[in-house]
Amino acid sequence: MTCGRSLRIRAHPLRRRSTSRPERLRGGGRTPVDSTDVLIVGGGVLGCATAYCLACRGVDVLLIERGALNREASGANAGTLHMQIPAFHFRSQYLESSIFAQRQGDFRTTIRAKRIVVVAGAQTRQVMGLFGLDLPILPHPLQVMVTVPQAPLLRHLLQHAGSRHLSLRQTQSGTFLLIGGGWPGFEPADRRSSSRVEVTYRSLLANAAVAIDVVPALSDVPLIRAWAGMTSSTGRWNRVGFIGEDRRAGQRKLFVVVAGGWGFTLSPVLGRLAAELVVEGSASLDIEPFSLERAVARM
Repeated sequence: MTCGRSLRIRAHPLRRRSTSRPERLRGGGRTPVDSTDVLIVGGGVLGCATAYCLACRGVDVLLIERGALNREASGANAGTLHMQIPAFHFRSQYLESSIFAQRQGDFRTTIRAKRIVVVAGAQTRQVMGLFGLDLPILPHPLQVMVTVPQAPLLRHLLQHAGSRHLSLRQTQSGTFLLIGGGWPGFEPADRRSSSRVEVTYRSLLANAAVAIDVVPALSDVPLIRAWAGMTSSTGRWNRVGFIGEDRRAGQRKLFVVVAGGWGFTLSPVLGRLAAELVVEGSASLDIEPFSLERAVARM
């Protein structure tokens, strides 16, 4: 099945500001206008999965992303499939990639869409605020540490160790990937903000101490790099997220899909359910427990 003819992607692989006026990039001094059936706001794995599933249904889809695809939470996590489901094979040759901004500057454009799907991860709360809807979504910083390759030692994922929240696994190349231990990367004072996070030395030491306490064999294993990223949190009671249509008066064809703590694992199925909701008006699985109405009611 060829699913890419109706799918366009416009992302910023590089973000470098320019002193020239953005609209000049398109010439004529006018703000360019584009149109699409469904506009996807957010180019993480969940946004890409939603766009792919819609394109496979023959829907004209335009996906926009402020940075590079899968750069935020989708690229900052350790790629853990929490429920151990088969991998989702996303064929890049199906995508008609188009450069939407020149390297030397930003852009300005107008997009007219019949339907909008907001899949902006930790920025979803800010985006939906433009439509007057406040959702209980908080940015959650994570920090990943990578060791030098070691002989095979750990064949499974360590997700919890007693009261310790620890994500530890060994890759096929022998390196260990460590997330958590209760010490995230730097987060802004205002947790509603989605500012970028940074690796902190204090968190590195604390997370390493937790990992060594659980797996003492790691005590002499050097770290080679670390990075931090911002994921979204939808509360301890909800690791799935929210999915649904904004049914308030005055809002037409506005959909929201945001993943909780298991976003990397659930994105393929959430993307399929979102496509069903947009095209058919209902999903093949019961999504009422994760509706926007319930999300707002819990605030």
